[in-house]
Amino acid sequence: MSFQGMTAEQVARELNRSTDWLYRNWPDLAREQGFPKPIIPDSPMTWSAAQVYAWCDRDLPPDLAHLT
Repeated sequence: MSFQGMTAEQVARELNRSTDWLYRNWPDLAREQGFPKPIIPDSPMTWSAAQVYAWCDRDLPPDLAHLT
């Protein structure tokens, strides 16, 4: 199994936000909504793609969750 990392730019695009917004808000998202912490916290910040997509899909109804 290979690891897929996502840069801040890629994560921000998935969230329909700017990269600056992500840098400012990811700690609050992590604390308040369970957003994954970066696996590489230094520049360039990198997140696990699997964790980001799981977080994005967390509120899917059960009849759609199996499609992810």
